[in-house]
Amino acid sequence: MLQKLLQALQSNETLSTEQIAKQLSTTPQMVLVMLEHLEALGYIHQVESCTEACSQCPLSNVCHTGKNKPVKVWQVNSHYRPQIPLE
Repeated sequence: MLQKLLQALQSNETLSTEQIAKQLSTTPQMVLVMLEHLEALGYIHQVESCTEACSQCPLSNVCHTGKNKPVKVWQVNSHYRPQIPLE
């Protein structure tokens, strides 16, 4: 399932944890746990939040929920060499 999650992250889409959970037939909570696991293995990293220049940011349309609450955004490491293979 981690491999499928990594493939979803490598797509050019912006997906919510709910959308990924539906694709993987699991829960959003499990997706968050798997994201944290992939981050610990070095496959992905969390994108740092910014405080200005939102109008020029490519993530500005997905960065905050309707309640103005920041969301977490992960990105696949271009140089990743994980310690443990996913297979």
